[in-house]
Parts: sequence; C-alpha cells; structure tokens
Amino acid sequence: MVSMLDVSGVSAGYGRIGVLKEITLRVGPGEIVAIVGANGAGKSTLLKTISGLVRARRGMIRVEDQEITHWAPEKIVRSGVRHVPEGRQLFGPLSVLDNLLLGAYGDSTLANRKAVMARVEQVYEIFPILRQRNAQRANTLSGGEQQMLAIGRALMGTTKLLLLDEPTTGLAPLIVREILNVILRLRRQGISILLVEQNARLAFSVATRAYVMETGRVVLAGTPEQLILEDTVRKAYLGNSPKLIRTEVTQR
Repeated sequence: MVSMLDVSGVSAGYGRIGVLKEITLRVGPGEIVAIVGANGAGKSTLLKTISGLVRARRGMIRVEDQEITHWAPEKIVRSGVRHVPEGRQLFGPLSVLDNLLLGAYGDSTLANRKAVMARVEQVYEIFPILRQRNAQRANTLSGGEQQMLAIGRALMGTTKLLLLDEPTTGLAPLIVREILNVILRLRRQGISILLVEQNARLAFSVATRAYVMETGRVVLAGTPEQLILEDTVRKAYLGNSPKLIRTEVTQR
C-alpha cells in the first residue's frame, strides 16, 4: 500500500546549523501519527521541511507516489499537503471570512465563488463559532477561536495530509478537547494527519502511531500503547500517571 507520507533519511537545518539528522518516518492513509519531544527536538523544523519552508539537505520526501523533496511550498500546498504552523500565523487585521478565503487561493478544484463558499460552509459546519465570528477581525478572536480558524483555513483547499504544529498549546481544557475531537473527525473523513505535540499524553490519546524525537533524531517509534511501556517515555513525558486514555470522537 502506498503511504500518504514517506520521509526517508532527511537532514535539514538553518544556514550552517543542522537540526534534523536522518529522519525516517511514514504516515499511512487515514492515520494520525504523532511526533512528541521536548522543545528544541526539531519537531517544527520537520514539519517545515515537509511543507517546503525549509529545504532538505539530504534524503527524500514522498507524498503518495510523488517525490516532493525539492518542490516549492506553493506546489506542495496544491498537492494536498496543508500546514497549520505553531502560533497560527493568521492575517490579524482581516476578517474570519477573508482568512478562510485566502486558504482557498490557488486551489484549482475551487473553480468559482460558489465552490469556494461551499467550502466555507463546510468549515463553518466543523467550527460553528466561526460562522458567528464571520465578520470579526482574526486578531480579536480568543486563542481557541484563532486555532479553529487556522485549521479551518487549511481545510479550505484540497487536503490529503494535514500537518498540525502544537494545536493545543495555551488553550483551555474544553477547547483542547474540541480540537482533539476535530482531529479525530478529520481522520474519519480520510485525511491523514501528522501531529506535533509537546504534550505526549494528548498526542497519544488520538494517535494511531507515534515517534519520539530528541535533538533532531527519531529515538523511538511505535503505537501509543507500546511507547507508554518505555521507561524513558514515561519519565520524560507522562509523569506519575502513565495510563493511556483515548479521546473518543463526538458526533454533532
């Protein structure tokens, strides 16, 4: 079976500084794969390398049956890889609707305004609060609403693989649960997800498989059930309560 994402022996960094060191991982069709690790492990750099914002120095990146290692970021987006960066990076002075419309820019499957607005309605069905905030400026939204908008903007185009970088950071527990619920719902719709999370407990609650990164390398890989049995994982990421609690999708 063709993987949705194959990263093979990828090294990357900034200038003379190497960050990623021969990273190899895969995401299967309809999988949620988590990347966990401490600050500075290289998790965000990995997502930026997959989406073309950082150039791979060595190795190969494939999405389905196409090698995308040296593609420009805009071509990678058009191929169905959508990146929700850490910090959301919305267009603050623009309205919720305008931010969503920018997410549809350049998508050839949305040939007219009717098709674009149908996609907006799909996002509003996933995040009803955004419909209420339709005309509100993005920089006046709460943190949770901004995260919903960032994910919604990514979903405006054709999305096969969604790269999520720390989507729950700084959010209230109820909002975190809603975001996790949406991640599970998107998986049920056939979207593959690569989820970067510093909070391993949250990541393991939704992931089918996970990788642990340290100083630019993958040091452990397996299912969440396997990884919680590792002493290093329990001590570094799960504290005194290593029990795995799965998040269940809620139907609207």
